[in-house]
Parts: sequence; structure tokens; C-alpha cells
Amino acid sequence: MINRWFTATVALIIFILLFFPAASWRIQHIARYGFRENVENPDVLRAENMQLKSELANSQDSVRVSPKSLKEGIPAFVYSQYPMPFKNELMISVGEKQGVKVGDPVIFSIPGGGEFLIGKIAKAWSNYASVQTIFDKEFKMAVRVGKNGADSLLSGGVVPQLTLIPKAKPIEPGQIVYSASPDLPYGVAIGEVGVVTLIPETSMQEAELTVPYDPNAIHSVLVDKKDS
Repeated sequence: MINRWFTATVALIIFILLFFPAASWRIQHIARYGFRENVENPDVLRAENMQLKSELANSQDSVRVSPKSLKEGIPAFVYSQYPMPFKNELMISVGEKQGVKVGDPVIFSIPGGGEFLIGKIAKAWSNYASVQTIFDKEFKMAVRVGKNGADSLLSGGVVPQLTLIPKAKPIEPGQIVYSASPDLPYGVAIGEVGVVTLIPETSMQEAELTVPYDPNAIHSVLVDKKDS
């Protein structure tokens, strides 16, 4: 009798999983989190954690120059490039008429997760502009890593790389990476350290940069106005 009930229960669960997606999601949700209703999205939690790391790193940086408020920025929508999304470039809905200039930094927000630097204006037309992102192989900028502020050169690419880091400045996966270039807002989070590689026969090390978002899912940004 017990085996019969067990078999019937398993068959019922399989039926629900296959033919009732909403109920299937709920079962998986309960199995993973129990009966808690308000479980945060893991990506949002990671973004929030990175934002806190950035603030902590900046607070411990004695030469920090506070970045300008994003309220000074120019809001813009990101045009769709479907079905050929390119991570290396974004097209946005503001241009020279709105005060956008080549080189202006571009920042976006994750709901509940703070601000991230995605790139800078590469070209500007009357009412739209292109953004060179950190995923462009030609993108370069000075950054700092972790609360100790190890200097590094961020080299863009499909997987951006943190380069020219002295081995004398140890870094670890999970440490925050934030902007430190004189032509961009100081202290804005960019991502965090991924896999670290020691370069043989040199005094340098490198690391991958990881980010807590899908660049193809960015639908709006702020163009931060540089000082004239």
C-alpha cells in the first residue's frame, strides 16, 4: 500500500512539473527557499554586495575624490539591436543637442543594486550617440581593486581583463573593481575580480573581471556630465 501511494505521489508531481509551469516554479521555490515569500534575486543581492564593497573601498581610500551625483546626468534609453545584440557598443537616445559629448562616462543602475560604469561616449550625433562599453576590445581605463586600492589597467573584451597588477599587491576573487581614471567619475563600481593568474617570470598578475548583470538587458542609462 505504501509503495502504491509513493508511486502515485511521484507520478502526480511529475504531471504538475510538465503541464503546470507556474505550479512547477512554486514547488521549486519552496524546495529551495522554504515558504519565504520575499526572496531576493541572487543577481540583485550580488550587485548590492558589490556596491557596498565599492563604498567600503572608497571610504578607506585617503585620496578619494567624491564622484558627482548621478542626478546631474542626462537620462537616455538604450536602443534595441535585436536580433544582433553587441555587448561592445550601445546606441542611446540622446546626443549633442542634449549636451552629450565624446568621452562622457555612461552609468546605469540595477534596481536595489547601486550604480555601475558601463562605458563612455564614443560618437555623438544630433539626437543619439554610441557608447563604447567595457566589453569592447579597444576599451582601456585605469581602475583600482579591493579595499587596498591596487592599481590596474582594465582592458576590455568579451571577458574584460584586469592587467598590469604588481604581484606585490595581492588580489583575490570577489574583490571590488572601481573606476580610478582622471577622465571618469572616481569610485564607481565596475565589477569584481574573477579568476586570478600569476604571469610566470614577471612581477605582474592578471585577473578576469566579472559583472552581476546581462549587458544586453540594459534599457536605460545616465550620461554623466564631465566638467567643461
